[in-house]
Amino acid sequence: MKVKFAFALLAVAMLCVTALAQENTADYWIKIGDDLALNKSNNQEALAAYDMAIDQDPMYSNAWQGKGEAQRALGKFQDAFESFYVAGKLGYEK
Repeated sequence: MKVKFAFALLAVAMLCVTALAQENTADYWIKIGDDLALNKSNNQEALAAYDMAIDQDPMYSNAWQGKGEAQRALGKFQDAFESFYVAGKLGYEK
């Protein structure tokens, strides 16, 4: 009985670690940002999600592009221009 419990506890712990690891990837945060911007029209929270993606991978052009789109939707045009510029320098292509 103790062995089964230990294995069950270990399995739950591994699932939790895997879930946490997924939340710490740039792709995860870009998907969250895209969903917030495109499906929920919440560009302020989308901007925060793209910033999290950039924190994880500053060289990820899609994160910079998403950040620029969110900034533009919020009327932050100069900031958007700078984000689009970085995205282009990193090789972003539509």
